[in-house]
Amino acid sequence: MNSWLMKLLFCISFMVFIIGAYFKLMHIGTAFTYLIIGVITGLLCLAFALFEIFSSKRIKTIEKLVWMIGFFTTGWIALLIYVFMGRNEVISNTGVTNLHTT
Repeated sequence: MNSWLMKLLFCISFMVFIIGAYFKLMHIGTAFTYLIIGVITGLLCLAFALFEIFSSKRIKTIEKLVWMIGFFTTGWIALLIYVFMGRNEVISNTGVTNLHTT
């Protein structure tokens, strides 16, 4: 997955989830829909991240395990760190095509 596409998917899922939470606090009827869309896109982003991590040949198995534990315990925080800081280290030499490296 392209670098910009992963960041875009994460940002969209995070913003939709936050909007859904705000709508839920304000008792607006469409809040549940926004929350579901935010969670589904977040899980999709998580699935892509886990695929990239476990197909990487550059990082060791223990680091892959640490990323996985981080994703499942802290959720959005670990995904935020992965997408904006740790991803470039992981995707090098993975066999996953990354056309736009910046």
